[in-house]
Amino acid sequence: MLDRLVDDSPANGLTNLIALHNYPATLVLTAGLLGAIAGKKWHTVSTLLRMPVRDRLGRDTTASIALLPDDVLESNSAMALAKQRRHDDSNFYVPASELLHDSVRPLVQGILQDDRLYDETFDEYEAIAAISCAQEMGERGHPVWYPVGRLLWRDRHFPDRHVAGRLAKQVATQGEQWKYVASGLFPSAARASELLAGLQNAVSRRGVF
Repeated sequence: MLDRLVDDSPANGLTNLIALHNYPATLVLTAGLLGAIAGKKWHTVSTLLRMPVRDRLGRDTTASIALLPDDVLESNSAMALAKQRRHDDSNFYVPASELLHDSVRPLVQGILQDDRLYDETFDEYEAIAAISCAQEMGERGHPVWYPVGRLLWRDRHFPDRHVAGRLAKQVATQGEQWKYVASGLFPSAARASELLAGLQNAVSRRGVF
């Protein structure tokens, strides 16, 4: 289903509107990843994030690069939609991520009924998706980028739920048996640790609030 939703057909026009063609695929990918994390289906997480797709320029890439919210939602459009959805005229630090967080919530209500559990699962999704994106970018010789999403403020304002730090401790303890290494998403525990350190650094560098 995800493969069928990805729009890789050539198109002319405004790039932000062309990118929106993949928003349905982003919703499905996110809902699938949240369900897989909640169900401890680590190989499913790996399969979804590493799924081969073409980006809007027709280049071969993976879902972890082409279908994350910042790639399909231009900031101003995402801000307007997020305000409309929340009936709130406040500005958001990461509007694309906030919009996705709110839009996917009803899709997984049956398996993530508790709001705190949903937020914590979404945090883990964003952390794993971010370091998977960085991993894929590096493998392709591109500048490494960490799409930090809501972790930009979540990891600062909720230190007891610091997801990147928690995952880094898991890797340090479990090594090659860590769930996302054993599933094949990352090549080694050392590489996963390096990527998580990069994510924590990216979060600490972005913005002051």
